Amino acid sequence: MDYTKSDKKIDLLYLDSWDVDWINPMQSAIHGLNEFSSILNSLRTGSIVLIDDTPVSASIMERVHPKYIQNFLEFKEKYGFFPGKGALVKMLIELSGKHEIIAHEYQLLIAIKW
Repeated sequence: MDYTKSDKKIDLLYLDSWDVDWINPMQSAIHGLNEFSSILNSLRTGSIVLIDDTPVSASIMERVHPKYIQNFLEFKEKYGFFPGKGALVKMLIELSGKHEIIAHEYQLLIAIKW
């Protein structure tokens, strides 16, 4: 079902449609933001969104993908935030003050608040 063309509301959404290229992760972050933005109107207060592949820290990244820790740190140095599918979504939430980050380790868990 295409929820972007429906009145139905989503209670739980899992975003994991694009593999992160940890050598060049920005495309995945942009895709994640586009996915999140396109589905926002189908979410209600209390909806939960889980975005995969969004490490909160270098220590989490090193534990999950040690091979790419240097790329991860270089991205942080260049852009000022850690990379991942939900990286730009997290920034949007933090800057807008909308919605709530419930948990964040390797995945980013968000509660929708309107």
